[in-house]
Amino acid sequence: MNPSTTTTAGKSNTGPVYRIPPYHYIHVLDQNTNVTRLEIGPKTFIKQDNETVTVGPEKMITVPPRHYCVVESPVVRNEAG
Repeated sequence: MNPSTTTTAGKSNTGPVYRIPPYHYIHVLDQNTNVTRLEIGPKTFIKQDNETVTVGPEKMITVPPRHYCVVESPVVRNEAG
């Protein structure tokens, strides 16, 4: 396979084939609907003509065993609640 059309984590890519490693993700913008979706690895993602990869592949945040995290502000609220 041509190296200019594939990618691994941390390398930029403009080709149609993205290899998403385990515990990585990419953001894909559908230009027809203007909706961004998340593609999660491990996967070989083939980009369509109407799609743009806007972010990624990026490594997921993992919480180790016997650890926890506290989400302090999960939602932004307006005056009505």
